[in-house]
Amino acid sequence: MVSGEECTVNVKDLIVSPLPDGVQAVVRYSEGDGPPRKYGTLDFSKVFLVAENPPGEFLGPTGLEARDLAWVLEKASRKMQTFQHRWGVRSNEILDDLIRCGAVMVEARVNMRDLRIERLTQIIRTPLWSERAEERRRNLLGRIDPGVARMELLGLMQNISELETEYGLLLKSEPGVVPVGSATGAGQWDTYDFAVRVACRWYRDRDEQHPTRREVSSRSHAHTAGTKTRWTDARIQAVENLFGKYISDLFDFPDHEIRVKGPLRWYRDGVLAVDAVTAEPWVGLPSNGVRETGTLEQVKGIRGVLILENQDTFYRSCQIPAITEGWVCVWGAGYASDGLVGFLKMLAPLPIAVWGDLDAHGIAIITNLRDRVERDVYPVAMTEESWLRGPHRPQPPERREQDAKKAAGLLDQAPDALRPVAALIADHPELAGLGVEQEAQHTEVLPGLADLLAGVLDSAHSTSGA
Repeated sequence: MVSGEECTVNVKDLIVSPLPDGVQAVVRYSEGDGPPRKYGTLDFSKVFLVAENPPGEFLGPTGLEARDLAWVLEKASRKMQTFQHRWGVRSNEILDDLIRCGAVMVEARVNMRDLRIERLTQIIRTPLWSERAEERRRNLLGRIDPGVARMELLGLMQNISELETEYGLLLKSEPGVVPVGSATGAGQWDTYDFAVRVACRWYRDRDEQHPTRREVSSRSHAHTAGTKTRWTDARIQAVENLFGKYISDLFDFPDHEIRVKGPLRWYRDGVLAVDAVTAEPWVGLPSNGVRETGTLEQVKGIRGVLILENQDTFYRSCQIPAITEGWVCVWGAGYASDGLVGFLKMLAPLPIAVWGDLDAHGIAIITNLRDRVERDVYPVAMTEESWLRGPHRPQPPERREQDAKKAAGLLDQAPDALRPVAALIADHPELAGLGVEQEAQHTEVLPGLADLLAGVLDSAHSTSGA
């Protein structure tokens, strides 16, 4: 079984200890590394107890009270001792049920001398359940009655002309149900509620200085988590849909570190402040400071800028001299901040290559970057063949539907090179709405990335562009 870059080997038959019905023992490992071995044989001294056939729905164990399931969802992992302290003699029974329903997996240690499980060490929330953990907890705990929440939203939207249509749709809808035709495109009430509350606060404070996301959520969600409110991908997408703008056009982003590696130096008051040539493994530049003070030196041999969406991919790319000798590697960290956009404009007219996740949001991030730097960008390793090859990241049905819609909306906006991929994500008969994480492509792409960047230079020097 493969999930992203992760693979598993079923070792249930190798372990003497009996396992509950519907539970299997597996060894987990990264696809590029291969199964762990010791003395030439499979090392299964550490295993994970997982469901043999987890249900596709978020169904908790029968008989487990809502507040108890909410406790399970609260944290990504817990020590076994903590779990046993909460449930005492019922611990094993409840844990087995949680594994079978796909909510958690359990890390265990195996004594390789007698092949028995000697102890359970950690309980880990599964990726599928983690995707909607916060939303599920709110529903389970019943913090806001659906009818009350609906009335609150109607009250908030009153007298905001930009939300007049949304107000009318909600007025005709049932409590706890996303209105049919909502501009948010939300698949769940929690996502819809979040987007509308944020929009109401944004419009009421529109005359203030360009706000940050945390400044808005501190007011829009003061009744719950305030600044700690999570801006998940689904919520960001719903907010963008409601406003009809990218998240980066709506909010300001504080000064932050731009991580770089390659042929670039920054001087302040004539003194070398940052040397991205010799730094190991990379160095940080202040996103606003680098634009406001000092000078940037493009070191001889510089060819272009490579934006990498994810941190691990940035780290791996920085370890390849054939890339960093001629390309300034930059960690994009999702949607580009104003500081990063300004930094890239300082490096014009160097060509900008971009490599990101092969999903709807990855395409949107690159489209947004192109529009804001106001020049061509060149996607690399983001082809139809790569997307079809996978491995595809599992997604809940409602998230797949949202991402498929987002991809469809990008068909006429994305760089030409990414439109075929957007079309596949939008309406592939079996895989619509799915994506391929950047890290899952490392084995195939990194060895030939320098050659792909050479192709970018050819494209940049021709009359065609993204």
